[in-house]
Amino acid sequence: RRIIAATPRKLVSAAPGAMHKFEAPIADVAISGNAIYALTGDGRIVRLSPSLKVLAQKKFPYAQFAAIAVAGGKIYALDRSGALIVTDSTFRHSRVYDVGGVDNYAFVSGSRLYKDDEVIDLGKLGY
Repeated sequence: RRIIAATPRKLVSAAPGAMHKFEAPIADVAISGNAIYALTGDGRIVRLSPSLKVLAQKKFPYAQFAAIAVAGGKIYALDRSGALIVTDSTFRHSRVYDVGGVDNYAFVSGSRLYKDDEVIDLGKLGY
């Protein structure tokens, strides 16, 4: 068993006999299968192994991320300005949707993004 914990400045992965850290300004985290996805305060989407080794990453200049989701093999990263980035796990294919800025809150449950008073079905978006 493994426990993943996040603080505003790092991720920690703890398993019996092992503890790993990934230090970066953390905006949000999602776990899917054997991969951990982190949004950083400097505009990166990072795919990490369970031992927090960087497997892939992509920087989106000027991004200030609010929420992340992984569903149906796609990664969804919402920027506070309203840019919703849909990408694959290698970050080779992506598309950006304008869903409007985040004024109060944003979170994901299942395949739906809840942003302020809106609900966005992520399953209808592709790259």
